[in-house]
Amino acid sequence: MDLIKENMMKAEHIAHEGNEDPGIEPLDPIAALEQEFVLPSASSVADAPGDHRQEAQVLLRQGFQVGEIRLLVPRDATREVLQSPKWSRIPNTPPWLKGLANIRGGLVPVVDLAEAIGVERDVNAQPYLLVFGSGDDALGLLVDGLPRGRTMRSEERLGTVPPIPDMLRDCVIAAYDQNDVLWFELDAEQFFDELDKKRLAFDS
Repeated sequence: MDLIKENMMKAEHIAHEGNEDPGIEPLDPIAALEQEFVLPSASSVADAPGDHRQEAQVLLRQGFQVGEIRLLVPRDATREVLQSPKWSRIPNTPPWLKGLANIRGGLVPVVDLAEAIGVERDVNAQPYLLVFGSGDDALGLLVDGLPRGRTMRSEERLGTVPPIPDMLRDCVIAAYDQNDVLWFELDAEQFFDELDKKRLAFDS
């Protein structure tokens, strides 16, 4: 993430200091609670006494989707979710790197996840920005629909990972089949490293 942020921050005339983009609409807190986005961390549940057998079988994750690809990350890996914001395009960057969004006075790189991994976006789903990290490490992924908390069970984990887009091949830790729906557990830091490599290849 640092490489992406450092490269893009060199561009001039991107944002006015201390002036939040009025096009950014944070998700209403009540709506967020109703949609089960604000959820306890996995550690808070795992520490519950009395049922060690259950805590070994249950995994609490944040689930999100782009096209037909459904991904999971730890619930505490993401910072917030916003309705798709306005951003300022940066010249000479990959098309999947949409630009910088001014979020609460900070500049956050916006990545079109569908375009980055080479899948078709769900045009019927409302786009949201899923923000990871904070400060200079912040990065936002455009996803299809509102991310939701998910409970995965160890018996749903597959022995092998089914075919996935090449961009995700080295970033997926595990795959789950939940009610005949595939979910892929993403190593977010590894994925961001792959994005850096892809951006550098575009620059060269």
